[in-house]
Amino acid sequence: MKDLPLVKAFNLDLGYRYSDYDQTGGVSTYKADFDWTVVDSGEAARRLRRAIRAPNVVELFNPAVAGPALLGTADPCDYDSVQRTGSNAAAITALCQAQGIPASVINSYKLTFLGTQAIQTGNLDLKPEKADTFTAGVVYRPTFSSPLFSRVSASVDYYNIKLSDAISTLSADLVFARCYGADYNPTFSASNEYCAAINRNPATGTPDSTLTPYFNLGGLKTSGIDLPARLELRPRRGRPERPLRRHRDQLGGQLPDGLRGGGDAGRWLGRLHGHLRLQPERQLHGRRQRRPPALEGDHHPDLVARRQVVRRPLVLCRPR
Repeated sequence: MKDLPLVKAFNLDLGYRYSDYDQTGGVSTYKADFDWTVVDSGEAARRLRRAIRAPNVVELFNPAVAGPALLGTADPCDYDSVQRTGSNAAAITALCQAQGIPASVINSYKLTFLGTQAIQTGNLDLKPEKADTFTAGVVYRPTFSSPLFSRVSASVDYYNIKLSDAISTLSADLVFARCYGADYNPTFSASNEYCAAINRNPATGTPDSTLTPYFNLGGLKTSGIDLPARLELRPRRGRPERPLRRHRDQLGGQLPDGLRGGGDAGRWLGRLHGHLRLQPERQLHGRRQRRPPALEGDHHPDLVARRQVVRRPLVLCRPR
């Protein structure tokens, strides 16, 4: 639609797709986008999209690759560990025995070398990653009569991105932390997927190996506001030597023929871009990740304001 009251132009884009994978099954993707231009100087846009990423060949079929790994902390099954002496001591002790630590050594078990053999493999039980993206924003492009400021624009954009069933690997120490942690194994069951990845020696109880395959690790979520601005300066044509003189060294000491003096000499162009982003920032698996308060249980996150201003060099071109 276009040229209607309060509707200079309106564009609607809808899409749907169903994909069926032999290994992971069927999954749907879709999109709903619209752009609404109210007047020449103002535009609103909204995007709602579902995207997927199926597991790749390596994530599904990667052969077992072994390597040394450190646990970083004491084995949770140590007789004097925080887990064995805490409020869930009885459940942890039963879990350690169910994993293979003999009853004859359970009360004196102590891992002396805080390491294991990590074995990374593919995982045929992986599900596709899903990403839901919502963006909305407005753009303002004032129509100045002065050619010096003929290209000025500013916008406000809100975005919310949620990734579920994210595919990644875990290090051996995180596999241990999740096996013996109430957050990921609330019943302290030996059949938990993280506990099943720990293989203990049936004679000594030491962790001979730890499987670190690709997992669907839950999800990530981020949201924020972008405030980009753009300014382009376009002086009048003619005699560009003075603004170009300071760049002469970069041009080998000479100006191109078409850029020397005269009314038809050419033009120079300067650009200045500004960008401000407000976004919650949190920790995930020991690495900095941008996450909202909903995933942390913290309703008052610190907002990290990021500002980036990029100055681009003058762009030289021949007259059109």
